[in-house]
Amino acid sequence: MDKSLYDNKDIVMRLIEIKPDYVQYASERLRDDKEIVLLAVKRNYGRLSYASPRLKDDEELIREAIKVNEAAIAYASERLKNNLELARLAVENNKHALNVLPHKVVNQLKKQ
Repeated sequence: MDKSLYDNKDIVMRLIEIKPDYVQYASERLRDDKEIVLLAVKRNYGRLSYASPRLKDDEELIREAIKVNEAAIAYASERLKNNLELARLAVENNKHALNVLPHKVVNQLKKQ
């Protein structure tokens, strides 16, 4: 497929609707597009791994990803992994999320 197609937002959105894995082929510009990444994440939280560093540090996007699957916190920026509120949200229904959080956050959660 022509690589320029992966920089066309409409085409990439349609592809992601069919199969969220297509986000990995999106151009760098589109992997920094919140609408594109959110669409992929809502279909498969693991696609957050292909998001730009800026979006991995976007609290709203990470919060949405955690709603899909608590393990999505693993793909968040270090700053957001250290966010106690997001960490609490992640471990609320999935204790395995503790495995990807920084030790100081885990310790704070255990004290509460």
